[in-house]
Amino acid sequence: MGAMNTKRYIQVIFLFLFIATVGHAESFFSPLVRNFSTADEGAGRQNWSLAQDNDGVMFIANSNCLLEFDGYTWRKHILPHVARVRSVAIDDHGRIFVGSFREFGWFDKQSDGSLSYVSISDRCAKGDISNDDIWNIVFNEGKVYFQSFENLFIYDGKNVETVKISLLNITCIDGILYGQLLNGKVAVLSNDGEIEGICNPTSPENIYIASIFPLGDGRVLMASTNNGLFVYDPENSSFKQFKTEFDEELNNWNANRGIRTKDGNFVLGSSANGLISFNKEGLLLWRMNREKALLNETVLGLLCDNSGNIWASLDDGIALILSQSEFSVFQSQDGKMGMAYDILPDEDITYIGTNKGLYSLSKKGLKEIAQIKGQTWYAERFDNDIFIGNNYATYRISDGTFKQDLANTGSICIKEVYLADNKRHLLEGTYIGIRRYDKNPDSGEWEFAGYIPNSALARNVEIDSGFHIWYENMNMGIFRITLSSDLNEVTETLSFPELSEIGDGGCHLLKINGRIVLSNGDGFLTYDDMQDKIVPYVNLNEAIGHIKGVHQAARGDGTTYWVVGDRNIAQLDCSTGKYKIIREIPLSIFGEGLEDRSSLVYDSATGYAYLCLNNKIVRVGKASSLHENLAPLSLLEVKYSSSRGKSHTIGNPIRVTTARGCNNLRFTLRFPEYNDFGTILQYRLYGLEDTWRTVNSSGLEQTFERLKFRRYHYQARILNTSGDVLESLDIPVKVRPDWQYSRLMILIYIFSAACLFILIGKRTKKHHIELLDLEGRMDDAINEKRDIEARLKTKESELAQMAVNGMSSDSHNWELFKQNFDCLEEHFFTTLSDKYPDLTTSDLKFCALLRLNMSTKEIASALNLTTRGVESARYRLRKKFSLEPTDSLTTFIHKIK
Repeated sequence: MGAMNTKRYIQVIFLFLFIATVGHAESFFSPLVRNFSTADEGAGRQNWSLAQDNDGVMFIANSNCLLEFDGYTWRKHILPHVARVRSVAIDDHGRIFVGSFREFGWFDKQSDGSLSYVSISDRCAKGDISNDDIWNIVFNEGKVYFQSFENLFIYDGKNVETVKISLLNITCIDGILYGQLLNGKVAVLSNDGEIEGICNPTSPENIYIASIFPLGDGRVLMASTNNGLFVYDPENSSFKQFKTEFDEELNNWNANRGIRTKDGNFVLGSSANGLISFNKEGLLLWRMNREKALLNETVLGLLCDNSGNIWASLDDGIALILSQSEFSVFQSQDGKMGMAYDILPDEDITYIGTNKGLYSLSKKGLKEIAQIKGQTWYAERFDNDIFIGNNYATYRISDGTFKQDLANTGSICIKEVYLADNKRHLLEGTYIGIRRYDKNPDSGEWEFAGYIPNSALARNVEIDSGFHIWYENMNMGIFRITLSSDLNEVTETLSFPELSEIGDGGCHLLKINGRIVLSNGDGFLTYDDMQDKIVPYVNLNEAIGHIKGVHQAARGDGTTYWVVGDRNIAQLDCSTGKYKIIREIPLSIFGEGLEDRSSLVYDSATGYAYLCLNNKIVRVGKASSLHENLAPLSLLEVKYSSSRGKSHTIGNPIRVTTARGCNNLRFTLRFPEYNDFGTILQYRLYGLEDTWRTVNSSGLEQTFERLKFRRYHYQARILNTSGDVLESLDIPVKVRPDWQYSRLMILIYIFSAACLFILIGKRTKKHHIELLDLEGRMDDAINEKRDIEARLKTKESELAQMAVNGMSSDSHNWELFKQNFDCLEEHFFTTLSDKYPDLTTSDLKFCALLRLNMSTKEIASALNLTTRGVESARYRLRKKFSLEPTDSLTTFIHKIK
């Protein structure tokens, strides 16, 4: 028996030693936390419980309503006659059961994505539900149990039975109903809600159980408010203490909620102290409180979601603990650490160089190392020595002892290299020049071997394949130094002033896959030794040219490299000539904006990459496989409206046909993936544009205005950072015009136009015929006119001859001439005689000859006058007609009508 006790004692001692050395190391880094303030969405601050449906959508029992949340979009669902919702649970059929004050029932999902409420509290017997708040809902063997502090309401699918029992909480584990009584005891309940027995620890006394959750092997873990954790085995009704490394803390921690996570660990929530996570061995994994990201430390509900992450409903807001992501973070309290520049992970002590000095991280927590003050640029291990680069000096730690290598020569960087002698060396950039350390073959220690001239302020040093030393001066750009074969002289120094003319972000020296790479903030260049000049690095620009402000590259595992930009970091696969992004991570998910001082350290011993940021260090594990269970991508709703303000909304559509005249559309996507890194969401309205647009983190709404009336396709897709399509959707969209532009109206327009065209054609043809007839008649008239004109000319000739003859004294001839002339010239003589009665017969004859356009000679011959006599006759007529000297007598005669 003594031997057994000794063995047991040794096992206990070993366990506590293991806890002391391993547990604390794990607890340095905590999962990332996303906080949601429901008050920002117009809901209440208090959130009581949570549930998740099969699509990944979260439902939260809120003090003002039931909240629906998919990671981007909040929706509120109001219960009839009541505001607050105390509890929520979802059954295998997707029904969302809720409980409130004197009200319980469920929401059904409709085809358009909306929720329809069905109340069943009215099925209780009269008076059974009077002052009841439904605090918990559980399912077991086809029944639904609604628990208040005074009653248990059991719904069997048809009826509601009321059981009078005072419960603080109810839960179902492995088909067994456990009820926490108001006195802190735990009761096992029958399916009818009756107490079958009490299962409470008997030692120590007065144990108050606050939470019950599965241990994972058929047993149950019970958290007390005053004495730690207990394991209950329902097979033999036995209890035993569950020991943890934080038992003393638990005694006053006020645990009130507990869950088992998908990876077999546990999370406890407190009514006043936040969250604690631990594993089956009782080792602390992480703790979360207001100092570590939580908005509030009162935990009212816990849920492990489909991805294994933890949701906590709080007295103010909601916290999502990304416990399954590849990221975890260490953050010093009250900004004590400052801006981290470098980290050296080690087995027992991790060193962190910051702008405030050097810190050590161990099981004793974060501790400032008093010997090293001020800006500390790096901490690097080479063999058994740790070199610390500080503003004032280079320090060395050997066997835990600090010593200063060289006073008053601050150092900025250090690099292990092989030079032309094919031996191992250290090159250290300092304020006065690059220092060289050589390994002493006898003592095995690193010894100072001298400075490289004209190499001050080197903040990075690299060696190319020709053993040239490249360094980045803090102020003057990039230089290349060539050493003699004995390493004692500089044979050549080259500068590259042309690099300062390219880009606006300065120039940084990198080494990727064995090649010297230069980053100017906008892209990448490399040294081409064949051309002996700097050229654009096409392959690298194609892969990561979109990452701006790259100022560091760190070697990862195998053929991978990490590059650090001022907004994001990326892991590259360099196994082939073509670079490929394995994953790209925005700094914004760590609460950082533009950051050009961040740096990354890869620890080959553990496979972790450490990202050094302001007052925090993010630990990056291997790429997550969460994409295997990616949340579904769907179109939550479409809203369309017209320019006149008419609008409509349709939910969960598989195709979209707008109302007439509505050509303004807003699409809202649903992608309930809460691990919002490692995926890229893109969309486009195909038919409007071919280019894919990337959705930012502010929301999943896209608006298109004044679209043409036609058919489109709304398309969206999820990519990983390598560009592979993980999820996609394609929604046909038809934007219908106003009724006057509808297809029927267009047919009517076409028919009307055709009829009009035919009518016009007929009228045109008739008009054409009439025109041809008119043209024929016009031709006849023209011919007739021509004939008349010809006859008139003949008549004028005859008349002229008659005039000659009629001018004789024969009165008969004169009268005949007058009649014919009056007929031809429209009563010329009659009109002339009426207007001028004093005209003689000779005057009338003279006027008739002028009317016939006869010349002076012809008139003289006809009237037997001389030319002078004709002029005298003209003069007499001008006097009788009272003509001015400028008036033409012939013109006057022709105007007489």
